[in-house]
Amino acid sequence: RSLLITNEDGSIKRTLENRVSGAAIHAMIGACVLFSAPRTLLSYIPLPVLSGVFLYLGFTSLQGLELWDRTLGLFRDASSAIAKSKRWSGLDAKFTTGLTVVQIACVLLMMKVTKSSRFGVISPLIIALLPLVRRVLIRSRLIPKPAMDVLDS
Repeated sequence: RSLLITNEDGSIKRTLENRVSGAAIHAMIGACVLFSAPRTLLSYIPLPVLSGVFLYLGFTSLQGLELWDRTLGLFRDASSAIAKSKRWSGLDAKFTTGLTVVQIACVLLMMKVTKSSRFGVISPLIIALLPLVRRVLIRSRLIPKPAMDVLDS
């Protein structure tokens, strides 16, 4: 009962996820990769159910990512309370929107490079070079240092 949030009347409102849940999920995925017996058990589970589980895991992992929050902010009214309450609200809206669009384009390009049979091998190298690209963007003043500090906080 320590991981439950209850209403005033004692009924269960929701449960909190803990570290054991994530570790158990990853251990089960690892067992399916390493051993054949769990894979045969998975063959009895319908594919739409497995797809739904992984879709759920993907969407729950997006919560709290700033890029995801800023992407959703592109489709919200700028005067809404949710849009004004974010950490990056001290920045110019055009700057934040432009940076978000560039980051989305970079993610899509990285997905394309990773899936490429010819260039997919260099995707870890591209990821390793990102801190260098960040430093160049700040030194060339394409992104001001105070703005980067706000985005990093």
